[in-house]
Amino acid sequence: MRRTWAAIPLLFSTMGIGACSSHRLGSPDASGLGDSAAVEVPAADAPVGASYSACQFGSGIGRTLIAERDPTRDLCFVLILDRPGTNAFSLATPAGWGVEAAFAAAAAGSDCQWFGPPAGAVAATAVTGNVSITTFSVDVDATLTFPAGNSGISSERLVAAALDSTPTCSGGVPTSTHAVAFTGSGAHVFAAEWLVFQPSLSGSVNSETEVGSSPATWATHPQVLEAQSLSLCGAGLNEAESIRNLEAAGFPQPQALANVRQVVIGEAIPDQMPVTFCTGVHHADGTWSFQNGPVLPTLDAVAGQATGGSALSEDQVDLIAVLFERDVLVSYIEYQTSP
Repeated sequence: MRRTWAAIPLLFSTMGIGACSSHRLGSPDASGLGDSAAVEVPAADAPVGASYSACQFGSGIGRTLIAERDPTRDLCFVLILDRPGTNAFSLATPAGWGVEAAFAAAAAGSDCQWFGPPAGAVAATAVTGNVSITTFSVDVDATLTFPAGNSGISSERLVAAALDSTPTCSGGVPTSTHAVAFTGSGAHVFAAEWLVFQPSLSGSVNSETEVGSSPATWATHPQVLEAQSLSLCGAGLNEAESIRNLEAAGFPQPQALANVRQVVIGEAIPDQMPVTFCTGVHHADGTWSFQNGPVLPTLDAVAGQATGGSALSEDQVDLIAVLFERDVLVSYIEYQTSP
């Protein structure tokens, strides 16, 4: 379902952090909120000292976010493109892309990578200029115009080149990134199998000796395990069977706990066909959460690699699991955690 953002109040107040939906077996969902003071937004044109970032999120509808963060004014200016999408603005975009949201908001310690406008954001009434996307490289020269009013907002020009949009958007919360690289050609995961690891894993993992194939246990392979699903992502995911197989391996000790905000998968694709995946996590209270919506990674044909990310909002996680729908070689994993 496409989301439509209406113009919202011109003063920044309490900011909510967006998150992709998931469900937990045995406990309710949770969400995080942060606070910020009301401020006015003066107009500016590519201010000195501003930093830019790009990222992606979503499944089904793919989204690329472009953000300017101005520490001097403590403001964020955000443009979210969606594909497939429609463009209600006069912004030149790549074929098939549309503009889902364009807004300004108080930064208040955020990295500006919200999944949508936080409370108190100001929606742009016009967006002009152009955006180009080549594989994961984003060039932007766009002007966001805001409604006249007591807020002092006029317009903001976003100008940046060669932004890397590979990372998954954080959702606006401070995060730490953890990288896992598999040796050789990568970790071979069979179709309809989970790849499971703790949220403390980082560095190099030996694909031959530190990845345990089903029905291995944590006692014999302390780094990464594979477990059967016997089903695929989407509505047909057999969660009960997955849980039985995931828990058959036992649980690693000592337990590692983290609040997980995203998982990014890098696939080695010699046949140029990315492999769809979805995610699940195990919580310290013994429940599992599954985000069964399939994620199709974006292919970089030159590099022979595909990259895709899943945005999460899961607290007190002690295991992360990724289900692949076909045989795949996983070259790396990146995941983000927050305090």
